[in-house]
Amino acid sequence: MRSRRRLTARPFSMITAHRVLVLFLIPLPLMAVLSGAGLPGAARSQAAEGQSTPPADFLSRTEDPADRSRETRHLTLRLSSHALPVAPASRVTLTVDVTPKAKMHVYAPEQKDVIPIGLVLEPNDSLRASPPRFPPSERYFFAPLDETQRVYSKPFRIAQEVRILDTPARRGGARPAGVTITIRGTVRYQACDEAVCYLPEDVPVSWTIPLHSR
Repeated sequence: MRSRRRLTARPFSMITAHRVLVLFLIPLPLMAVLSGAGLPGAARSQAAEGQSTPPADFLSRTEDPADRSRETRHLTLRLSSHALPVAPASRVTLTVDVTPKAKMHVYAPEQKDVIPIGLVLEPNDSLRASPPRFPPSERYFFAPLDETQRVYSKPFRIAQEVRILDTPARRGGARPAGVTITIRGTVRYQACDEAVCYLPEDVPVSWTIPLHSR
């Protein structure tokens, strides 16, 4: 019995010694960060809760995850705007990552005889929008119509560049911190599977862009 207890105790002592050695080799500044000591109050409380402080641009892209994605029976959309707080006259790229579901495809913009996928922004005096950009499409043979069409059946990205205008209202005084501009639009598409095409869908989308305070 004593011999068996020694066999179970030896691996434990080796693991303990290994942990002590690893902790001994960690530099003191890193030890302080890992323990939360020496951090600002907000960061220390996040560290205590097992959270990390995201970079500023990450906050603007994923401020509300529930509001950043859309799902229909045919595809999912994921919205992002790779932008820090911006000043007037700045350019911002809005993106829509589209993932068709299994066996689904949507028509590419160059397929003019059907309803292709598109992104249309609502009129907004605070910005000027360029035409959206789409990646190269793929050729697809649609057997029910005996036609070869241009489609997207794999994940792809729509990129929309906008310029935030320096309007008279923005030039007329201080802008407090936390001010944002909301850009709204619609993704319209018609999806098909291997046998049938479905009714067109209009999916509302929006982005909230933080503005520089002054």
